[in-house]
Amino acid sequence: MYALFLALIPQFFLHVSGFLGINLGNVLEAPTEGEWAPVAQEYYFDDYRAQNFTRVRIPIRWDRHMGTSPPYNIDSTFMARVHEVVGWGLSRNLTVLVNSHHDDWIDNQSNFTAMLPRFLALWTQVANSFSTAPSNLLFEVINEPISLTLSQLNELYARVVPLMRENNPVRPIYLGGLSWMNPSWIEKNPDGVTFPPLQNGLPDSMLRLEVHSYDPYTFCLQNPPTSASWGTSSDVAAVAQMYSDLAVWSKNHGNKAVYMGEAGCQVAAPSRQDRLLWYSTVGKASMDLEGLTIWDDFGNWKIYDRNQRTWDTGVLQALFSSRKNLEKNAHTPF
Repeated sequence: MYALFLALIPQFFLHVSGFLGINLGNVLEAPTEGEWAPVAQEYYFDDYRAQNFTRVRIPIRWDRHMGTSPPYNIDSTFMARVHEVVGWGLSRNLTVLVNSHHDDWIDNQSNFTAMLPRFLALWTQVANSFSTAPSNLLFEVINEPISLTLSQLNELYARVVPLMRENNPVRPIYLGGLSWMNPSWIEKNPDGVTFPPLQNGLPDSMLRLEVHSYDPYTFCLQNPPTSASWGTSSDVAAVAQMYSDLAVWSKNHGNKAVYMGEAGCQVAAPSRQDRLLWYSTVGKASMDLEGLTIWDDFGNWKIYDRNQRTWDTGVLQALFSSRKNLEKNAHTPF
């Protein structure tokens, strides 16, 4: 009955819009934890809370920690480590999202059919392992697919989501489109992603859309950048319009929540002033979405020094001071 209730009530009752979060990037998705960034520490989550971030997205690459033949068991030591890191966030009342990240073996047209059973086994084990986790744990099926056909992507969702729902009937699950989950793909394919219904055929209100954006590419992502500056009125308007279009998509799809799971502007951007303006623009524009988790990786998108426990206060100030409704993420002075 509870699932039926969720299927019928409007989406806007199911989420609070405009939160700010952060990614724990380059840790559990690295080939070996510690290879790309320092090994995760519990105090990170204290520092996230101290800056009033409310969600932590934890990218996880499972490939090197599970079998390559049936039953595709996930290594128990690695699963325990995932539980430990996730638990640090949950115990501090942070919302935590886990996913399948850099598992490129499934994002392959020619091998998709052969690899799908392994991917289903992955999520069956993860969903079962976290079935008793509190409601502030979230699932994201796959990060930034680029090589699958749309038919394959929707088949993947149609097969994975019901497996998750067996023991996680109302847990929020995030699905994204192709082209690195960029909003431009959603704009061109507004009905491209098929959100699987509940077993009774009713819409699953706890399925949500996730997008990622490092736009404009030539300033925020390309390394070395080919754009020397960003911040004209047309630049700002273009980024703001992208977020506005996503809010329109939400309204046109029954107020389905839209979440910006990754966004960032590289440290290598030629102008720090323009980089801070970009963060301010995104911070404000994302208020019209479910929320935003900034990409932080201890590398070219670093805003938090995980060893020194210090922050790029300029970026934080740009993000939080730009919010229209500061009571949702009231940020204390530095």
